[in-house]
Amino acid sequence: MNATAGMHAKARLGRHHGDEEQGGFVLVWMVVVLGVLIGVAALAVDLVHAYAEAQHLQNAADAASLGGAIELPAALDDSVARARVCELLLQNEMSSIDCPGGTDPKIHVLVNHQDPVIKSQMDVEISRTVDTFFGRFLGIKTLRVHRKAQAQFDPPVAMGSPANNLGDVPVCPNTPGPWVPAPSPGCLSIPANGRQKLWVSIQGGGGFKQHGNALTTGNCGPSVDGCTGGVNDENNGDGEYLSVSNTIGGPLDIWVYDPGFVNTGPSCSAGQADDWNDLVNTGTVFATYADPKFCPGDSRLTGSDQSGPALDTTFEVLDPDGNVACGGQTFPGFDSGAGVTGPNRAHAAGPGNRTYQGFHQWYKLCTVSAATTPGHEYRVHVMTGNGLFTNQFSLLSLRGPVPTGDLAIFSRERLPLVAVDTAVDHSNPPEFYLARVLPSSKQRTLEVDFFDLGDTSLPPNINKGQLDIKAEGVNAGFGGFSNCQAVLPPSNGSPSQPPPPFDTSMFQPPGGGACSWTYDADSVSNTWDGRWVAITIPIPAATSPGGWNCDTTRFDQCWIKLKMNPAGPNVSDATTWRAGFQGSPVRLVG
Repeated sequence: MNATAGMHAKARLGRHHGDEEQGGFVLVWMVVVLGVLIGVAALAVDLVHAYAEAQHLQNAADAASLGGAIELPAALDDSVARARVCELLLQNEMSSIDCPGGTDPKIHVLVNHQDPVIKSQMDVEISRTVDTFFGRFLGIKTLRVHRKAQAQFDPPVAMGSPANNLGDVPVCPNTPGPWVPAPSPGCLSIPANGRQKLWVSIQGGGGFKQHGNALTTGNCGPSVDGCTGGVNDENNGDGEYLSVSNTIGGPLDIWVYDPGFVNTGPSCSAGQADDWNDLVNTGTVFATYADPKFCPGDSRLTGSDQSGPALDTTFEVLDPDGNVACGGQTFPGFDSGAGVTGPNRAHAAGPGNRTYQGFHQWYKLCTVSAATTPGHEYRVHVMTGNGLFTNQFSLLSLRGPVPTGDLAIFSRERLPLVAVDTAVDHSNPPEFYLARVLPSSKQRTLEVDFFDLGDTSLPPNINKGQLDIKAEGVNAGFGGFSNCQAVLPPSNGSPSQPPPPFDTSMFQPPGGGACSWTYDADSVSNTWDGRWVAITIPIPAATSPGGWNCDTTRFDQCWIKLKMNPAGPNVSDATTWRAGFQGSPVRLVG
């Protein structure tokens, strides 16, 4: 072999030896990479499993916070809400040992309470320790996942009053007669609230809806909204419910002013003498009966005399659980017209009769002697017979003779009322507490519905005027409301249309200004008589300059008011109001 051939042979042997070394390196590299990929795949399986568990955890936290928020009245103890959170976690297979009855030590409830700032918000955070399938071979035996949820609930909107009375308070209970009305009755937590010229109203089931009460009357005239074949589709058949809140708990008394129907007419005029004569002549305490301050204005809604139980009104008081706290007390109606004889003429003729005892004065409905749970609401349930009449009254809650700011009487979501002002001061027209809105409802839209707004039964019967929306009890600097919209009524004589809620496409900007409207129950077109009208009020962000900020711990704060300035000299308007937020009342916010 020559030298050249030997060199080529050595070169070939060198390449073969290098190829063997490179092949071994690739094999080792592939084993390492494959091991890493298998490890990553194994961890990915564990991570996907942990993610699935985290999603399950999130769903459970969401459901629990939503359920807990519903149990949260504003600014109250959250024990019921916390118990509901645990109940829902257990139902969703999150059997945390931090909850009563829970057995799983790997699940912990880290947060379960009412938000310290936003009292209508429930905060929930839960964690779970998840075992790994493959990570344990790498020393990772468990993974811990946690999720949080925040839910808010808008309870049914409070309407009508920020104080311990709903309706006018011409004099305090147990004031000896003859009465001399005080300008500021000492039994009121907000004295000015006792003279709004406003009464709570309930109408008999045989009445006609166009007289103003959309929810307790059974019949309808032509072109009245929410009616079919002359029957009121919205008649609930169960009267009215009014709320009594007791923020700090403890005993309380509930009083009603003028609870029985006595046909005095809207202004207690001398022309109704037959209807109150028996009452007035039997006691000097009624000497001021004709003073407008004392006159709720009970009225017959038909030209015919009426008699019997159809005119009766019954009040009962229910505890926060819906049980009867004070049984029903019935006040016989009194319509002593010329055609009425027998029991209805004599109903109120004696001091032992409840209607006599409550005529233009206070009657104690209920004494709750046991300590009540702070913040829970009692309800006054009011029912009537099937007569054609309107019975108007006021409610008052007291702790003994002392007015306290922790007591309040109001209506939830709907309010049947009568506004009576026989001499309107147009420089300071009547204002009414429309709805209480908390800062947690920021950037939501409040819808307020009015039925049969704008009538007056007092001459000269000018049924038109101006409505304005304003705020009371909000922090200084509030910039006012804007971008309100409305659904105004169709033309007079058009067929009945369904009641609210209206489709959002029907809302249009108002004609009177940013949040101001003109009403007209006289006009041949677009009359408000017997019609539903809807108004939307966007609530500004609480964090914005001039936003909706207020002290939620005080019931006299955070109110939207309605100012009503009639074109005529008086107001005597029976109407029904409803208020609520558009969209779901309970929602996730975090």
